[in-house]
Amino acid sequence: MRVVLTFKNIGKTPAEIIAEDASILAGGLRDPEFPPIQGDAKPISTLMPGDFVHDVRSFVVSAADAAGARPLFLVGWLLYRDKFGFTHRFCYAKRYLPAVPVHGNNLANVMLAGYNQEHDVTTPAWWESV
Repeated sequence: MRVVLTFKNIGKTPAEIIAEDASILAGGLRDPEFPPIQGDAKPISTLMPGDFVHDVRSFVVSAADAAGARPLFLVGWLLYRDKFGFTHRFCYAKRYLPAVPVHGNNLANVMLAGYNQEHDVTTPAWWESV
């Protein structure tokens, strides 16, 4: 299964992308899991306000699951640093809708705590002195 993820900076300042990950879960969702944050991580790219980036991923799923035998969920996260030094993680969960044509939007948002929202992860040292 091929998935094209699009991330857009809807803010007013640049965003430094530090890391991102995505996976397919068959059958159900679990609480999001994240690797430890490294405060000095170097950005892999920078998105200016209004810019977007596409990430093309390929996942192996059974033909039965792709046809809808079990619910399939695309889950992932994007870790970024804003220009003020704050680190944020955007988490998402989408349910694959096999009945929707491939060229349509066949990924629906899943409303579950922890997903499809942004989390503040780290605060820069300068903020503590304000």
